[in-house]
Amino acid sequence: MKHHKAQQKKKFAAEILAGEMDPNAAKTNGKASLSKRRQKKGKGQADDGSSDDDNENALTRLMVQPSLLSGPFKMRDYQLDGLNWMVSLYETGLNGILADEMGLGKTIQTISLVSFLKEFKQVNGYHLIIMPKSVVGNWMQEFKRWLPCCRVVNLIARKEMREDIVRN
Repeated sequence: MKHHKAQQKKKFAAEILAGEMDPNAAKTNGKASLSKRRQKKGKGQADDGSSDDDNENALTRLMVQPSLLSGPFKMRDYQLDGLNWMVSLYETGLNGILADEMGLGKTIQTISLVSFLKEFKQVNGYHLIIMPKSVVGNWMQEFKRWLPCCRVVNLIARKEMREDIVRN
């Protein structure tokens, strides 16, 4: 298992460096659509580039934001790219940190990842999002605005209070 994960990580890193993480796909009815990226043609593949393990190795690429997002705005292209990067990390079992300049949409990208997991992977929670204490209130408001179907709990409290919050 560890050897397989290490191979996946090396392959994924090579694909990122080779610039192969941006497949073409179409939108469908304004709802989030998924496309699977084909691997480069290689040994054991037919002329059309397909192989038995294409579905196993293909990464999801969203061309529009998840339809569960109900916010008043549409995600920008660079925010969708950030979401797709986080989805690729999830699908390949890698970890990452979303960090960039202030005001570029880390909040909505993170909320959209939770939306993607709920909508397409049927992962309903629990999710732990760690952030500076100064932005917790804003993040909770943004979750209410963009993903009202998601229950958000603030766990800034003494240990006994956190246990009660989680329990109830």
